[in-house]
Amino acid sequence: MLSAFRTLAERIGPSRVIWRYDPVIVSEEYPEEQHREEFARMCRFLQGSTEQCVLSFVDIYRKNRGRGFREAPPEIMHGLVRSFAESAAGKGISLRTCCEAEDFTREGAPRGACIDKSLAERLAGRPLEVAKDKNQRPLCGCCESTDIGAYDTCTAGCIYCYAVRDLRTAEANRARHDPGSPFLVP
Repeated sequence: MLSAFRTLAERIGPSRVIWRYDPVIVSEEYPEEQHREEFARMCRFLQGSTEQCVLSFVDIYRKNRGRGFREAPPEIMHGLVRSFAESAAGKGISLRTCCEAEDFTREGAPRGACIDKSLAERLAGRPLEVAKDKNQRPLCGCCESTDIGAYDTCTAGCIYCYAVRDLRTAEANRARHDPGSPFLVP
C-alpha cells in the first residue's frame, strides 16, 4: 500500500494525497513502541509523497463493540502523538487529528479534518461553498463530500471496522460488484 501511495503522489502531487494513520489501537498485540517504530518507518518511506497525516485513535461503537480492544487512556494517546509529531516534522509532514475529543495541539497535532475545506479550496484555487458534513459524528471537522465507499462491502475483516456489520454480507456484496457500474454495489 505504501508503494501505491507513493505512485499516486507522483501522478497527482503530494499535496493531494493525505495519509491517514488510523485507527490507532493500543493493545498487547499493538503496543505503544510498535506504533512509534512503524509510524517513524512510514514517515521515512512517505517523505516527499505527502504533506499531511491525519490520525485518530480507535473509538468503540455499537458496530465494533466486543471485538477485543478498548480505547487508549489519554496519557498514552498524548505520548504517542508527541512521538508521531516528532517523526512527521522531520520529514515535512504536518500532523492533524480528526474526531478526537482530546486536544493534541500542544503535542504537535492540532484538530483537523480528513476532508479539509481549506485544503480543497487551496487545491481548487477558489473558495468553495460547502458546509460541515452534517452526516458525520459531532467532533468530525470534515466538509461535505461524496463518499465513494459503501457499508458492508469490504472483505478485509479488520476487527476495528465500523463499516462492516457482517462479513458474510460483505462477501455477498463483493460478489455482486460490477466493475463497469458507477456504483460499488448495484
